[in-house]
Amino acid sequence: MSQIVYVAGYGHSGSTILGILLGNAPGALNLGEANTVLTDPGVLTRSRPCAGEHRRPLRSAVEALLAELPEPHRAAVAALETGAPTRCAGSRRAGGAGGAGGRVERGGVEGGARRGVAGRGHPTPASAAHHAFWSSFFAAAEEADGARVLVDSSKTAFASVRRPALLAEAGHDVAVVHLVRDPRAVLYSLYKKARRKKRMFLGLKTLGAWVISNLQTRRLYRPGGAGRCSAYAIVGYERFVSNPLPQLGALGSALGLDLGELQAAVSAERPLEPGFQINGNRMSRAEAITLRPDWSWRTEAPRRLRVVGALGLPLYRLLLRDAL
Repeated sequence: MSQIVYVAGYGHSGSTILGILLGNAPGALNLGEANTVLTDPGVLTRSRPCAGEHRRPLRSAVEALLAELPEPHRAAVAALETGAPTRCAGSRRAGGAGGAGGRVERGGVEGGARRGVAGRGHPTPASAAHHAFWSSFFAAAEEADGARVLVDSSKTAFASVRRPALLAEAGHDVAVVHLVRDPRAVLYSLYKKARRKKRMFLGLKTLGAWVISNLQTRRLYRPGGAGRCSAYAIVGYERFVSNPLPQLGALGSALGLDLGELQAAVSAERPLEPGFQINGNRMSRAEAITLRPDWSWRTEAPRRLRVVGALGLPLYRLLLRDAL
């Protein structure tokens, strides 16, 4: 069974570029935001790195898995990662006798799925369906590409904070890379996205979500945390893009991976292949990319946005104390 390197953290923190980078290590495959295959039926079609002819076997395998997954099971599996209540056939209705509708369950590390961990009770129908689907998904990726390391950059924003723990509960070897970016840069990236789509942007609300996501990720996946993953490392985005070679060396040591060839590729500025990038901000591009920092927020972000983002700096600096 392959090791899963899970890139955690809030959105617009650089998870796509880190996932692509790690996916270029020997024996590794980048899967992008794998969890979106359950909630977005067209994501494989729109994600150009998945559409290449050399990716057809894996794409076909994933499409077959989705086609074979009954809609109630699909909803239950997705809901375990979103925290929404689910109804699963075969389980009892909460507080009463069993019925056709099934029992209402809540997903998550501290919800119904936690009872599925070996030694702590029997899996619920929803958690059993979750375990079966993702085990088949990762097995298909391993078989199609021959990968020993699968990189999943589904992040841990909002209720997806449960995902690494759910995968670990299913018996996967999950190593969590907690990627943290300056909150001012995160807010500016999301602000630009909101403007492009002509949507209102609420800076304080977004900052609150950034804070909660990073606090929960740290609490669950640090050594001894409830997430029970095999490894946990914090990576500061700004440090990483400014000086990637020593950061890759430290990350390889933390994860038990030899990233020497990847360091050589980055040092030589060789283009990086996107792998099987599902969703993410590279989904519409299939060409190779080059690692480079982006400091535009320092000069282009509105002052009020930088002021709001600065409120998150104490947590950002606290997390960086334990970063590689």
